[in-house]
Amino acid sequence: MRNENTSILPAVIGWLSANSPASNVAYAIALGTDAGTVTSEATSLTYYNPPTKDDVDALAIGDLAVDGYQAIWIRQTVTPAGNGYVDNTFTLATEMS
Repeated sequence: MRNENTSILPAVIGWLSANSPASNVAYAIALGTDAGTVTSEATSLTYYNPPTKDDVDALAIGDLAVDGYQAIWIRQTVTPAGNGYVDNTFTLATEMS
């Protein structure tokens, strides 16, 4: 997530306001670092599926300076034996205080 605004974005939080409509697919999110890689960071993180901004697991992104950014990892889990789904989607929402 990058702040391309002309002022600081204070106390930004993130959550999944809409998860996959497929019954065998789920998305989850985690905060990353500037230097994270799939092999070292993404596999060691704890992922969350916060459905609302008030959920205890909503990501506390914090203040984002002008041109500042925060890495967010997105994990898709597909369980076997699902019916399949075309046009699978999710929505990552953010808000500042």
